[in-house]
Amino acid sequence: MSTKHFLYMLIATTIFACTESIKISQWRGPNRDGIYRETNLLKEWSDNGPDMLWSYEGLGEGHGSVGVGKDKLFVCGMPDTMGVLFAFDLKGKLLWKKEYGLEWYKNYTGTRSTPTVVGDYLYFESGQGVVYCYDSNSGDLIWAVDLLKKFDASNIRWGMAESLLVNKDIVYCTPGGSKNNVVALNRFTGETLWTSIGNGQPSAYCSPILVNHNETQLIITNTGQSVIGVDAETADPVRRQGRTVSHVIQ
Repeated sequence: MSTKHFLYMLIATTIFACTESIKISQWRGPNRDGIYRETNLLKEWSDNGPDMLWSYEGLGEGHGSVGVGKDKLFVCGMPDTMGVLFAFDLKGKLLWKKEYGLEWYKNYTGTRSTPTVVGDYLYFESGQGVVYCYDSNSGDLIWAVDLLKKFDASNIRWGMAESLLVNKDIVYCTPGGSKNNVVALNRFTGETLWTSIGNGQPSAYCSPILVNHNETQLIITNTGQSVIGVDAETADPVRRQGRTVSHVIQ
């Protein structure tokens, strides 16, 4: 979905995301499965559909969605070749915008990542493979890590496309390097906590999810030709009968 002419908030989409109890806003909801367990929603739309509360033009190109903080909305756009992080209040007033660096402009141009908002921090990844952490209140850059340079990885055909997973004090991402396939970063500093060799395949157009399985937390994601599972704490690949499970995890 292009953000060139798009940023609108409908009544139904803000009911869940802007409640006081929300501490993490991320791609496809609390469990990254597109399911929102909100109550007191309308059973059906009116004949004319939901009312548009506001809109904004001028974001540039992009394919990500909106990250929702306590009292702000965040989205990435690409007006030219540089990526810009936009912050709005809930009534659609532009609060600030920050240019963060070169974005993906070679093909299917535009941003890819949906910001993950955790309290006063927000996280996203550019199509060029750089992970950013910003202060969600001031818009100040806290840290940035170039995954491709730091972990000896290469970009992929249509640019890195990953909405970052945050669990506790860790940001998980998939640079896809041959030795540093899946990595965990300290979400406050960007420091590397661990790297996993995974299966050594390039990254893919996929965002990781967190799964609880047999009393173990797993990071599940896609690489170039596989689905892989990695222990969220030890970085070890999931194994079954002495073999790494890299294609199907049931």
